[in-house]
Amino acid sequence: MPSVEASPKVAYFTVSVPPKEFKAIRVKRLPKDAYIGVEVESSHEITIAFVDTNDYINLPSPQKPLMVGKVDKRLKFSVTIPANGDYFVVLVNRSEISAAEVKIKVQASRSSPGQAEGADRILREFERQMHKLFVFDSFSTGVKNCGRKLAFYGTDGFYLCAEYVQLIYAKVPNRQMAVNFLSFSIFHELGLQLIEQWDLGGHSLRRTADEFAVVLMTMLQQEANLRQLGSYCIENSSAVNAFKNQLIDRWHPVSVERARTILDWLEDPGLVSSWQEKLVPHMQTDLLLRLQQTPTAWTKSVLVQKELDKRREPSAPLTEDKKSKGREF
Repeated sequence: MPSVEASPKVAYFTVSVPPKEFKAIRVKRLPKDAYIGVEVESSHEITIAFVDTNDYINLPSPQKPLMVGKVDKRLKFSVTIPANGDYFVVLVNRSEISAAEVKIKVQASRSSPGQAEGADRILREFERQMHKLFVFDSFSTGVKNCGRKLAFYGTDGFYLCAEYVQLIYAKVPNRQMAVNFLSFSIFHELGLQLIEQWDLGGHSLRRTADEFAVVLMTMLQQEANLRQLGSYCIENSSAVNAFKNQLIDRWHPVSVERARTILDWLEDPGLVSSWQEKLVPHMQTDLLLRLQQTPTAWTKSVLVQKELDKRREPSAPLTEDKKSKGREF
C-alpha cells in the first residue's frame, strides 16, 4: 500500500490488482478542507472508492465513503476533505479472471479553488456554450451573496447565491458531484428564462424546465454527469433530503423523485428530437449549418433545412447577426 503526503505536488502510481482482490493507496495526514484530485486509468472495469481510516478498517462495507464509482477505462474525480486524518484510494477488481493494471494520478493541495470564483467560472462557461447554440435576448446573471438560504435570486435574469454554493461544497465532499449539482441547478434556471422568453410554456413550468435542462445538457454531451447526479441522489436519499431541508428553496438541489425522472428522460431516445421543433428557430446559423453537414442522433434535418431556407430569404428578419452583439446574458 503506497502512500503520498498532502502537498501541492502530483504523485503517480501504477498498481496491479489481482482478480477478486483490492489494493489501496494511502494519502497521509490530510488537513480539513484539503483538496484532492484523482485521475484513474484501468485496463478493464474496476470499482474505486475514496474513504477515511474508519471506513478503510470496515472494508468491504464502508459506511460513509467520500466517493464510490466504477472505472471503465478512465475516471477523474475530486473531493474536499471533511476532517484531519489519513485517507485511502481503494481499487477493487471484481473480475474472476484478469488482473487490472491501473495508473493513478493523485494531486493534493491545502485548499480547493475559491468556491464562489469556481461557480462564477461555471456560469461564464455556460454563457459561452449557450451563445454558441442559441440566439436569445440578454439577461443578468452572476454570483452574489443573497443573505438567505436560497439557491437563486432575481426577477430580471437570475443570480446564483453564494450561500447555495457554500452549502453544496460543505455537504457534497466529491467535488465533481458538487459541480454536477450546481450545473443542473443552473441549467434549470436558464431553462426557466428561455421558456419564458421563447413562450414555450408547459403544463408545469418547473417540470418543463427540468426536461429542458436534460435536453440542453444532452445536446452539450453532458449525459454522463447527469447520470452520475441522478444515481448519487437515489443512492444517498437520506443525505439529499437532509440537504434540501436546509434551504428555503424547494427546487434546489435535485430531489430523489426528480432524480428518478431525470434518469428516465435520459433513457428516452426520442426526447431531444422531440424538442427540435421548439429549438431550431432559435439556433445560431453556424450551428444549423453544422447540423446540416453533420447531423447528430437528435437532428431533424427537414426542420434545419427549412429554417436555413427561411433565413436566406431577403425579407427574413435578422437573427443572431445583431442580437448577439449585445452583452452576453
